[in-house]
Amino acid sequence: MVDSGICNGSSDVELSENYEIDRNSIIEKIDYSSFDIIYTSPLSRCHRLACDLSRGKEVISDWRLSELDFGDWEGSSWEEIYKTAYGELWFARLKDMPCPNGESLMQMVSRVKDFLTEKIRNPEDDNLLIVTHGGVIRIIITLLLNLNFEEIFKIQSSFGEITKLYFNSDNLSLVQNVQL
Repeated sequence: MVDSGICNGSSDVELSENYEIDRNSIIEKIDYSSFDIIYTSPLSRCHRLACDLSRGKEVISDWRLSELDFGDWEGSSWEEIYKTAYGELWFARLKDMPCPNGESLMQMVSRVKDFLTEKIRNPEDDNLLIVTHGGVIRIIITLLLNLNFEEIFKIQSSFGEITKLYFNSDNLSLVQNVQL
């Protein structure tokens, strides 16, 4: 939904010129009977898509679904970040090391976990559509499948991908990943 190669994180950036094409592709793949409510990151690149997908269903913004706050690195290229001494160190220790004036991966995990704990316990929200960012999707999968956080970046979360998870009190499984 936005141009790649740039660290956008929690910045509210403009949508790419291909937004409508990407949105239409997602709309064609959505099963509208499979969810009752939509939760979304408040950032416009997710919120606008959530509203476009809603077809009258309730859309609720939740800041805990925002991408990692990269602080001073917001808007920089990944290449520029990696070339700095702090950037190189951060990539090696990103789990616990915050971005300059931003947050660490574990701080992000904490807020996403808080969201999941609250929403999964809520029986009226049995069927959720969550419109969010790649980092948040990886964390959700990691938490719900009880995976090791060292493996988080091995989880595929491609641009515009639909990830469907099914879970109940006895079972949790990754049902499908649908590419644009």
